[in-house]
Amino acid sequence: MIWPRRTLATLHGRARHSLCPRSQGVASWRVEDSCITEGSAATAHILTWNGSLVSPCLSSALLHCIARASLLDIARSESIPTEERAFTPDEAKAAAKAFISSATNVVLQVARIDVIRVGDGRAGPISMRLRKRYQEIRLADAI
Repeated sequence: MIWPRRTLATLHGRARHSLCPRSQGVASWRVEDSCITEGSAATAHILTWNGSLVSPCLSSALLHCIARASLLDIARSESIPTEERAFTPDEAKAAAKAFISSATNVVLQVARIDVIRVGDGRAGPISMRLRKRYQEIRLADAI
């Protein structure tokens, strides 16, 4: 649901991670000037139908998240096209995939935005590849 002023677009997501593979969750994305700026304690990302990872540009409206920066670096090293730009709730709803990232949820798939299913509603090969590489790098750093 999208409200008319500095707003939140409600996301209904099925968590697609190893701890809760079938859990139901609700999160929200902040919408400002008709574009998504960030999620509730997370960065919003979409994957376009041509395979580009789209993340909001850094600004005062966006928390500068280490997970976001790491995912963009990993995507570039894996030859996944990246775009740092604003995107609208309608663009997110029409995307191939949508996910959030944060320190605790590196790549958490968003299945639905409002009542609209995003893509097929499941984690795809690009988002799974990003998550796997992030975990490999962080594990190697920890050892």
